[in-house]
Amino acid sequence: MLRPAGPKTAPRKAHRKKRQPKIVAREGSPMLRRFMRSPLVRLAHVAIVASFVLAACKKPPSVANVDATSPALDSGSDTSVTRDSGSDASATLDSGSDASSPSATPYGKLTERAHLRCSVLAKAKTPNYLANRDLTTSFVDGDDLLALVNRSPQGALSPDYAPSDMVDVVRFEAKTPVECDRWQCLRKDAATAMKALLAAMAKAGYPGHIESVYRSYAAQCATFQGWVHRSDFCSAAEQSALPGHSQHQLGTTIDLFTQEWKAGGETVFRQGFGCTKGGKWLQEHSWEHGFVFPYPIHPDDVHEKEDCVARADHDIPINPKTGYRYEHWHVRYIGAADAKAFHEASSAKPAREPSAITLEQWIREKRGLRGDTDLSVCDGCNCGACATLAGSAGVCGARAIPLDDAGLPTPPEGETKIVSARLATPAEAAKWPGTVVAVEVEAAPRTLTQPPFVSPTGPGFPDAAISTATFVPLPKTLPRDYPALAGAVRIGVRLPGDAANRYKYSFGIGDFRATAIYNRANLLVPAQEGKKLYLVPLPRASGPIELRVLKGGAPVGDPVSVEAKSP
Repeated sequence: MLRPAGPKTAPRKAHRKKRQPKIVAREGSPMLRRFMRSPLVRLAHVAIVASFVLAACKKPPSVANVDATSPALDSGSDTSVTRDSGSDASATLDSGSDASSPSATPYGKLTERAHLRCSVLAKAKTPNYLANRDLTTSFVDGDDLLALVNRSPQGALSPDYAPSDMVDVVRFEAKTPVECDRWQCLRKDAATAMKALLAAMAKAGYPGHIESVYRSYAAQCATFQGWVHRSDFCSAAEQSALPGHSQHQLGTTIDLFTQEWKAGGETVFRQGFGCTKGGKWLQEHSWEHGFVFPYPIHPDDVHEKEDCVARADHDIPINPKTGYRYEHWHVRYIGAADAKAFHEASSAKPAREPSAITLEQWIREKRGLRGDTDLSVCDGCNCGACATLAGSAGVCGARAIPLDDAGLPTPPEGETKIVSARLATPAEAAKWPGTVVAVEVEAAPRTLTQPPFVSPTGPGFPDAAISTATFVPLPKTLPRDYPALAGAVRIGVRLPGDAANRYKYSFGIGDFRATAIYNRANLLVPAQEGKKLYLVPLPRASGPIELRVLKGGAPVGDPVSVEAKSP
């Protein structure tokens, strides 16, 4: 998937604020196609494809059989190991009074492919890489039209996955995956549906233009490696998706525009397509042909007057519910029946409602998964808000969620406790208009937490109307709830006069620098290990304030009290 320049374009640059911590990557850029045409990238791409062809031969290749000139592809033992983490794999999340545990295998069967990997992502003399297990492990069945492909370790396609039923979208002739690196290809059913969609577009007066369709793991590897060589890993991750994490590899995804839009600018990947008549027609009618839009504008970012563009008074790098910026041209085929069902579900909530769902949340609900999404795979750019299948051997160590063979978080090594609590000093309170409590919390390794994350510099709980169930993460955005997630630890707060055992205010114990962006979603994130001090901005209070550890929404341990002084 190619992506717009986003905040680098003139309209948004003027409103850019201090940059948020780098959490996840955008999947492309307007310059990507020009970059892909460069000789060096083409050479790397050819070498990678050649290696994939060798790997597909009946006689498994040894290391010596693989083209040693390939700059991006390593080869190992060629053995593939499939491990079924089925009925004997128990869920590892504790359940509170209002948080149920997911099924034991919500992501599917774990499969490891040890013989192919993209070397630019492997450990080298750089702080940025993916652990080998995150590179070679996949839970995703790419043939499933509702495959959950995203930025997480659980959402990665296998390096050797390619659809077996692809056709070129011009002649509708069957093509092999290798041939589809030269032709524009889709899976047969998706191509048939696309043909009908294009006919409907033309009939409505908006002839279509296809910019990008199937893209192999090899092509994505070469592209990402080229960006790394051109700049650095984290900058590359802002321009190009990590191989295996692109929906284009499914063979059911299209970057689709109108011919009028194509002729109207230097690049089709510019802002505004969703506001054109053709773009709006696609938003309204693509589901009728089995296609949906996986990457809408986040509710907090929808413009005050137009729901086809983002507002400009704040700048958040991604939509945390999807892991990417919005794209009004990225359409994915999921079949007519499911597209209709998703259209009905997503249309039930206005675009500005915080509870509005994306394709990801819809698929997660069908699988019994709690939370809006999963954290992105650890790559060294997003420590404190990432997950890994490699445990402590991952690039972020303890600042990550370690996952088990079912893709579920591993249990913590102990319990979380409140060490001490006091009123914050004036310097700590940072002119917060209400009461600020300083609470020291000790969390065991592998403890999980969830939003909201608070700070005296904002956001926080400024008055009684703003609680965990009505939290406002950004100015001029609607309040939203953060239902307790199984296994997640938060600190609950009960102010004087509140009902007994009702902790109206609760906050997460993650690294605020890395987690503030996720106040706009509800998901599991790693808690800060060991003793950490948290400053809790509350409404002005007088009398005893009670704090208590909440796990899955249920109180655990003994409460701790702080006496708030009268103003």
